[in-house]
Amino acid sequence: MERGPNGWTTQAYGEDDLWHQTHTSFSSPSTSWWCALEPKGSYDTGRRIQTAAVSPTIDLVGRGAPITLQFFENYNTEQGWDFCMVDVSADGGSSWEPLRGGIGSAPSGSSGGWITTSLDLSRYAGRAIRIRFYFDTIDPVNNAFPGWFFDDVLVTAVGVPWLTLHPLAGTVTPGSSQSLAVDFVTTQVPVGDYDAGIVVTSNDPGTPRARVPVHLHLSGRPRIAVAPGELSFGTVFLGFTRRDSLTVSNPGTDLLVVSEVSTDSAEFAVQPKSFDLPSGQQRPVYVDFHPGRGGSSSATLKLASNDPGQPLVTVALSGIGVAPPDIEVSPGDFRETLVPGTPGQTANRTLTIRNTGGSGLSWSLTPLFGTGPSVVASSPQISSEHPAGIKPEGPAGGASPAPPRSVYVFPGALKRQGADAAALPRHPVHADTPLEAILDNLDKRYLQVTDAIPDRFDFTDGETGILIPDGGNDMYDLGNYLSTSLGAFISYSDGVIAQSPLFGSGGFYFTRKYPGLFLLAADMSGVTSFTISGNLGADGWGSVDGAVLQTEVSGVGYRGYVKRVHSAMDPSVNHLVIVAEDPGVNHEFSPNTDEDYHRVFGLGEINRIYYLLYASADGGYVDDTQTLDIMNAFLGSIGLGPPWLTVAPRSGTIPAGASADVTLHLDATGLQLGDYMASLRISSSDPDEPQILVPVTLTAIAPSGVEDGDLPTARALLPSRPNPFRSSTRIDFDLPAAARVTLRIHDAGGRTVRDLVDGLLPPGRHRIEWDGRDAAGRPVPPGLYFYTFRSGGYVATRRMVLLR
Repeated sequence: MERGPNGWTTQAYGEDDLWHQTHTSFSSPSTSWWCALEPKGSYDTGRRIQTAAVSPTIDLVGRGAPITLQFFENYNTEQGWDFCMVDVSADGGSSWEPLRGGIGSAPSGSSGGWITTSLDLSRYAGRAIRIRFYFDTIDPVNNAFPGWFFDDVLVTAVGVPWLTLHPLAGTVTPGSSQSLAVDFVTTQVPVGDYDAGIVVTSNDPGTPRARVPVHLHLSGRPRIAVAPGELSFGTVFLGFTRRDSLTVSNPGTDLLVVSEVSTDSAEFAVQPKSFDLPSGQQRPVYVDFHPGRGGSSSATLKLASNDPGQPLVTVALSGIGVAPPDIEVSPGDFRETLVPGTPGQTANRTLTIRNTGGSGLSWSLTPLFGTGPSVVASSPQISSEHPAGIKPEGPAGGASPAPPRSVYVFPGALKRQGADAAALPRHPVHADTPLEAILDNLDKRYLQVTDAIPDRFDFTDGETGILIPDGGNDMYDLGNYLSTSLGAFISYSDGVIAQSPLFGSGGFYFTRKYPGLFLLAADMSGVTSFTISGNLGADGWGSVDGAVLQTEVSGVGYRGYVKRVHSAMDPSVNHLVIVAEDPGVNHEFSPNTDEDYHRVFGLGEINRIYYLLYASADGGYVDDTQTLDIMNAFLGSIGLGPPWLTVAPRSGTIPAGASADVTLHLDATGLQLGDYMASLRISSSDPDEPQILVPVTLTAIAPSGVEDGDLPTARALLPSRPNPFRSSTRIDFDLPAAARVTLRIHDAGGRTVRDLVDGLLPPGRHRIEWDGRDAAGRPVPPGLYFYTFRSGGYVATRRMVLLR
């Protein structure tokens, strides 16, 4: 313990790696290993501590019992909660076996000072092993204790691993002698002083047993190894920096001192400039290439060290500096007015992308159809209410997941946000877009969705079964069970449209797995809630939050109900449940990061539901803006409503000084009157503007109602005919010039029943039919109704009576 780590390493199984060598307390003479924070004198970090000090390989091949591990230790920890475990591995560290008990049975509390501990290793005779001093606090609380020291680790066995003799027996005739070959084998023997003895047993009656003392003084030798032997940075834009790294390791037996790290070119910078590297360890050296001119650049990186065999190591560096591309887009937006049902219902427009920079511009274009995206409500960031402890076991096989220990419920009656909060049509979610078309569109366009997931983690499983066992990188501990208010569990269908009673009478659904994305779409009736449940790999680490998001596609308002478990280093788990906007829908979720529970309820009026599951690597947080991008990309990719905007081509490369044209085809066929909005997201290799949004607005207007070639001279709202009416009535109004118009139906209590017109109309007399139904397509009860016409500052209201 006195000459550095000597091959010992540390391993953190949580966030904190606290094992280090110290002079604070020791057995002999002045250095020991300590698991604690040196400045604080305790292991209190506010988090659970799971960390180990691991020995180098101990070769017991050719050694017999008894074999003993002896060491000195001094521990002071929270009694019954924080445990000092000693484990052994015979497979290079892949698995460990306890030598003196595990959690609940290993030493805990106070040793009362330095004590000597001996443990039997005889069952590992003939094998190569490693020893681990493993400390686990079970939870993050009550950790203000001094911790655990150990010192003077010694393994003793029959035989001496560094000394061999030949021959081991023989006969010496009278008056003669015989020499024995003594070999010192120092492979994998740490630096230090060693003593042993050669015992010769014979038939000499006077000296039947003779002992020859043997002393070995082994001095260390550092060695430097550098990989790779060269670094090529490829093409880097002028004015920008690209970073790469190489790894320096010390496979020697003494401390490696790297006294200088430098390059012979100002375009290549390195850090650190010097460092020390204990035996058996490695570290990165970072190299930044910042080209100052166009063309090829090269340099030599030099590492000077105390390795007597290689005092100087060189690494070749190369890169190419190029002027970056520079994107220009024109026009900056598109506004088009079309008349459905006439020859003027389609139009083609051109978007020009120019590259005014000095190198080729790569670009791609994605139409985004969501409009008016916003955040309705967000939860606070919730640290898990369940302290990190022993990892909970998930339900076995198809057993039901345990219910959540607690839930966070969003405030009720979440109102629509924004200037258009008055109302969006509440009607079935495009039942005319069947699941077959949704699935077909997704298979063609899923990249629009998966490319919107930041730092996407492509988890495994999710094609078949009823759960995701792990997903990779401990994302799950048996999770993503799906159920409804009608029962559990929904079987994954792997892209097959299936019927299930869990979605009500005539309910159909499918699930589909894409890279980094699991998706469910279902038509349902009589379902009041949809639930995700199971266990997560976060195990109490990290945080939970949620949100309610809104957007509009093809005139239909949608709500996205979001749950996120993140910042636990495992892949973050993100739920996005999308339904048509309905103020009666809400959601709740577990605030504990080891629980997958998330329930969306109040779905009685909803007949189509979508569920998206996606992950970001290393616990990455997908914020509300990014989640809205995912939501809009999904809704835009599945073909809801008429495809009023298509673009071609959607990607390409433009040489420096050149341009490319993109054709926008706008088609108002089948559109209701009103405004339709989208954005063209242009992603490119321009480092200054990697993404540009170009707004596109299509306004669908009615054909002109001019009679006899004469325009009205004033705005006017005419009486409806017939009035009273039983099935439908006709409402006429005049416009002397093109103007934005709203025509709204109210009941006798002033509540909005339906917007018949909301958009730009040409001049003339216009005729609108009302079929006695509300915005959801349901017949309204008989009674007195009002219709209000607004255009500019003109407002007029008339009454009508519906009979049944």
